[in-house]
Amino acid sequence: YEIPNHVPEALMLLCEHSHDPDLIQKSIKKALSEFRRTHHDSWHEHREKFTEDQLMDKKKKRQLLQNHDDSIAQLYQECKSVNEIIKWSQFEPIYEKLQKVIDIEKELLKANPVCNREENLNVFIDWLHSNGIDTSSFEISSFENYGLGLKATRTLPSEECFLTVPLSMIITTDTIMNSSSFSPLIDKDPLLRSMPNVALALFLLHERPQSKWQPYINILPTDFNTPLYFNYDQLNRLKSSAALCDILTHIQRIARQYCYLHNLLKGQPTLSKLAENFSYDAYRWAVSVVSTRQNNILNDQGVPQLSLIPVMDFLNHEFGQECIHYDLKLRQIECQTMKNIEKNEQIFMFYGKRTNAEYLLHNGFVPHQPNPYDTYLLKLALSKTDKGCEEKRQLLQRYGLEA
Repeated sequence: YEIPNHVPEALMLLCEHSHDPDLIQKSIKKALSEFRRTHHDSWHEHREKFTEDQLMDKKKKRQLLQNHDDSIAQLYQECKSVNEIIKWSQFEPIYEKLQKVIDIEKELLKANPVCNREENLNVFIDWLHSNGIDTSSFEISSFENYGLGLKATRTLPSEECFLTVPLSMIITTDTIMNSSSFSPLIDKDPLLRSMPNVALALFLLHERPQSKWQPYINILPTDFNTPLYFNYDQLNRLKSSAALCDILTHIQRIARQYCYLHNLLKGQPTLSKLAENFSYDAYRWAVSVVSTRQNNILNDQGVPQLSLIPVMDFLNHEFGQECIHYDLKLRQIECQTMKNIEKNEQIFMFYGKRTNAEYLLHNGFVPHQPNPYDTYLLKLALSKTDKGCEEKRQLLQRYGLEA
């Protein structure tokens, strides 16, 4: 609409007489009255259309919310009906119901703005420096086939400590218990008490909007290559792999956890913001952050606890020896080189003794180097109709093989 002269006049009066509330109120009323008088027909038409659209939106949202709750209930029941997936046909109904939940949530929830990791790096590095972390021996850089990693800015001899991270900068399970808004939930919920990885993932979502660790959270990947992100065709291609059942069972358990947590958060008024934005997509992101980045460190009592360690988790994997140590006296993580590193070379760390299937499941990749710790799970069966079944079972047990 063409704005009447009274509107800018009223705004000018607001600026000139901000100390006079009565005059401000009169000016606004006068401007609105003139606007309505000169645009009476179009005003009412617009208002009626707006009200109708509002009612339609509210009705649609109510229906979506109901469909969402119903779909989660169906998914939860499907997930609870199976303890371990041993064949593809058990997974198909779970996958179908999970996709229905994802589709509804895409329509129901606003998509979070996608953070550009590289654009946020400068803020992250400033945050590291302001908290006493020395980055003079390395810089964060992009590497082909690896993504972001740490590049040496000078020659580093083997076993040199090139990075220390104080405990105050690390997100641990103790950190969660010190959160006044989050720790009461863990205290009373058996799942969160018994599964620190789930509690850490949920805490990450709780902290995401505004947090002491926001510069760190803003440089985390927005999605992952873990099996939680595999589509139907990608999962189907694993049918001939021994890893398939473990992967399908993992997806089923994460979906079950999501349904459980969705119902749990609905009854937590102090965590209403987390409940409003909680979705399967958000949860699988948080689970993937924890599974690809978690480390075990000792707390002050010498008890191992899960942790997320800023900047150290930029180190990519290479087979070698353990190079991460926690100094109990100094209360800091110390990272050492596994071998001599030339200037501008990538610095690596060893992720641990895992099979290739475990690397795929938890880290989202299969090492390109030969894996000295890889094994293959070969499943054999004894037929109960075999007359010698019992003798064979006893023979296997004698050699330490369960049957």
